[in-house]
Amino acid sequence: ETRAVEFVGDFGSDRDLSARLDVDAPFERLGLGPIGPATQGASELAEVLPGEAMAVWSMPWGDPRLLHDVLDHEIPVKQIPAPFDGYVGDVVAGSHAILDQVRDEVVVAAYLDNKQQLTLVLAVEVEDDAAARTAVREIWRAAHKAFLDHIALTGNSAELEYKVDFKSDAVKVGKAKADSFTLTLPKEMADDPEIDVFDSLVGRKNAKLELLTLVDDGKLIMTIGVGGRAIMADVGRRIGKPGGKDSLEAEGGLALARNLTSGCQYCIAVDPIEVMRMILTVIADQGDQTEAVRKVAREGNASLAKLGVEGQVAFSLRMEDRRGSLGMVVPKSLLFVDPAKAAKIIGIFKAVDEAKQQPTKTATVVEKPR
Repeated sequence: ETRAVEFVGDFGSDRDLSARLDVDAPFERLGLGPIGPATQGASELAEVLPGEAMAVWSMPWGDPRLLHDVLDHEIPVKQIPAPFDGYVGDVVAGSHAILDQVRDEVVVAAYLDNKQQLTLVLAVEVEDDAAARTAVREIWRAAHKAFLDHIALTGNSAELEYKVDFKSDAVKVGKAKADSFTLTLPKEMADDPEIDVFDSLVGRKNAKLELLTLVDDGKLIMTIGVGGRAIMADVGRRIGKPGGKDSLEAEGGLALARNLTSGCQYCIAVDPIEVMRMILTVIADQGDQTEAVRKVAREGNASLAKLGVEGQVAFSLRMEDRRGSLGMVVPKSLLFVDPAKAAKIIGIFKAVDEAKQQPTKTATVVEKPR
């Protein structure tokens, strides 16, 4: 039942490249309840998160009834054996409580620091700090008990042994404190070359997945990954003091997305340099690559981080009852990169390809130290 389609593009040597597709169609049939009205102004969540993200996605919050229904009807709690059924029930109850607390906006971001450590961030605005904190802790305590019971069932196998820990108020974040939930991976999993790509998330020496949760100033912020403490320290400097010049909002990508479609429900910004660094990080962590390849990838990663190419590609999606708009913006800072810097980027990936093609004296797979 599409009634009209319009495409608008703009490009010039003195401005950004933009493209927008507008469609008249019955978008109300898509079940958009959890998505709120299009975001028009600056993101308060992005203002307390640090800049230099690899990617960020912002969405206005709407009616959570559909998500409540998914929790109630799609999770087969009654089919889960005891005592784990009780733990899953507690997690579901805590999730319901969190959904009822969320208001206005949700932000998801991914960061890659200078040590090639990946951290994921989930941030939401909440109605009541105390109620949201209680709900989150209900989930963590239930998960902690479930893992402890599972550990007891696995016996004393050194290969399968793992550890779990939950501490409330474990990490100081400004004037507040964040809770810590940590999983130390079993040796069998940590040594598995098939999951080497996750080394940047759990650490390369002691494979440990840490999740930190902070509830403060009407915001719930969770970090997942080895770099979470550094991000929380940065959040501690900003929370309650929005508008910092080096915040995620100040990077400009989300503003480009909002401006393109006069507000957006899915506002996305991606830093292509950080994405390239992530690609090189994955290559450097792959156990089936030679040490020569991994060395070139690590050196290229460090060079990219120092190159000084700034800018985020923005994507925007806005959906109303009868009209939808999809757009993309590439800032001129990325369109017209210094030729010497562009050549440097090409040279980095060419060096990796050449290293992969070099013959090796042995077929031994390099084992990373743990």
